[in-house]
Order: sequence, then C-alpha cells, then structure tokens
Amino acid sequence: MHELVARTPDPRRLAVLKNADHMHFCDRVEETHELFRLMPQVGMFAEIVKQIRPVAELCPSAHAYDFVRGLGLAHMDAALKEHAGAERLLAGDLEGLLSERGIEIEVT
Repeated sequence: MHELVARTPDPRRLAVLKNADHMHFCDRVEETHELFRLMPQVGMFAEIVKQIRPVAELCPSAHAYDFVRGLGLAHMDAALKEHAGAERLLAGDLEGLLSERGIEIEVT
C-alpha cells in the first residue's frame, strides 16, 4: 500500500485506521472477521489465519464505518465537486479531528 501511495502523483495523503484489519472495510465487520479467523487452516491461508487477532482486540466496527464514510465522502466532495469545505477538512488535522471521536488514524 505504501509503495502504491509513493508512486501516486501529488497532491496525495494516506490515512490509515489504526488497530484495524482488512475485514474492517467489509459489511458486518465482527461477523466477517470471525468467520475468516475461524476458517479451516489449510492451503495458502494457513499461516495468515494463525496471525489474525480476535475482533474484540481491534478497533470497533463503528470507527471503521465512520472513517470510511467520512473520509470517503469528503474525498469525493473535494475531488468531484471541488467543495471548499471538504478540501479544507482533508488538508487539515485529520488525526486530531478523528481522535475527538475516539478514532485513531495515522496520516502520511
């Protein structure tokens, strides 16, 4: 992911939801995560499945939903509508803004 971002032309920013995994970007986070984590450990996924932590040890699904909806909408409004408010939000302190809501992210 970081390699792809490095090859992306400016302006660019990467926001990463801390303490989340791939399943946090699916519907029904808890159910999907645990189904994948508890699947039979065979083939190419055997080692991966062993490393997946229980969903209770990760960030809440509500944080993932808010992260995706908020930043996704702001990005689309800024990129497609050239909405000044969305552009300011994305150029501002995203870490601080989301931390006020208990959502931990890293922005690069």
